[in-house]
Amino acid sequence: MGKDARPHWHENADAIAIVTSATAAIRGVLRLGLDVCEEHKKSLISRMLWKITEANGKYNTRYYSEKALKADNSNRRHDHVWTRKGMIERVLEKPDNLKHEVQRAIGCIVTRSEHETLASFDAQSDGWDRYKKAKIKVWDLKEQRRISDDWQ
Repeated sequence: MGKDARPHWHENADAIAIVTSATAAIRGVLRLGLDVCEEHKKSLISRMLWKITEANGKYNTRYYSEKALKADNSNRRHDHVWTRKGMIERVLEKPDNLKHEVQRAIGCIVTRSEHETLASFDAQSDGWDRYKKAKIKVWDLKEQRRISDDWQ
């Protein structure tokens, strides 16, 4: 694949406002009392984390697997590099770490097959470590470099 074949990532003009709004919404959820069940809190936080990872657009993420770059949208999946389940658990456990968890709300576009492979590592790994274990090559479209080369 030639360098020209990779799109250059660009930030959506509204991305900062979207992340700020979703983060504020999560803070609001964390302040809800016992009259709101845990399941509903998790669902609301989950939806806001989705909004954050899609702040630039569902398929306009900074990170793409090498295979996803060659795939059409019907075979692409928006993966959460750090799993939503893990982020939700950590936010509820330590609300003061919300800013850190929001920074972990990173989307990476992968193929359907890679998405299934990544899911098989969810119980034992999180973050880029799942990609390393799944042997998925990942490109940073902002920096125009394959970040997975650093995992060797």
